[in-house]
Amino acid sequence: MDEKERLLAENKKGKHGCLIWAVVLIISPVMIFGGIFYYDMNLKERSLKVSTSSSGNHTIEIVEKGSAFFFGPSKVRIKFNNEKMDRTIHNDGAALTTSNAFISWVHENQAVVTLFGDEQEPEHIEINFSKKKGEFEIIDDGQPAFKPITVEMSESPKGENKIEIREMVALPDEGHGFHSIRVYYGDGNEESELKKYEEYVPVENQITYVDEYKVTWLNEEQASIDIMLKNQDFEFFIYDTISVDLNQ
Repeated sequence: MDEKERLLAENKKGKHGCLIWAVVLIISPVMIFGGIFYYDMNLKERSLKVSTSSSGNHTIEIVEKGSAFFFGPSKVRIKFNNEKMDRTIHNDGAALTTSNAFISWVHENQAVVTLFGDEQEPEHIEINFSKKKGEFEIIDDGQPAFKPITVEMSESPKGENKIEIREMVALPDEGHGFHSIRVYYGDGNEESELKKYEEYVPVENQITYVDEYKVTWLNEEQASIDIMLKNQDFEFFIYDTISVDLNQ
């Protein structure tokens, strides 16, 4: 190979090297952006709800997995012990919030997860920890779902304890009113979700809504809650009273 051919060959290799580097520089950002986009849309997890059984032996966490694409469904993952299950929530493409999921403990070894979406009926999933491995099943018992709606919060005079009044509203809630009233209570300094509660179930067909709740603290550990309704003259009267003892 003479000097001229050698120079041509080296020049050709140089052009190929520049081309390869140009391709790498162009493709690398695209691949990085594509990887980040894929991760955000399909793999990234964002916690929606965490709940632990009364003894602390079992924990259930519900996370949003990725993001909804345009108006498509959102993916959620339910984690319990060392297991997991994936479901979808049709929420009109909107980002999920804590109101899209609810965990209710039947007892220490059994819980019911309810998933809510603007474009779907509530879905109930029963998780049973009494087996060696947690078992779950989709519940479709024809019964209405109940979504907790917080209507009142109150702290004891010294702030040592607090209560939260939640109406268990039947879904769809048009004309169905609520099923029961739950008064959750616990330490006023704790930021975790309240677990203990007193439940009040109104006499069937007597009331479908409450106009006002009047909370009176008798001391740091005891409170009474008057269920207030309005008569035909729009005057308040006490329909019933719920007594709460935070020592129980």
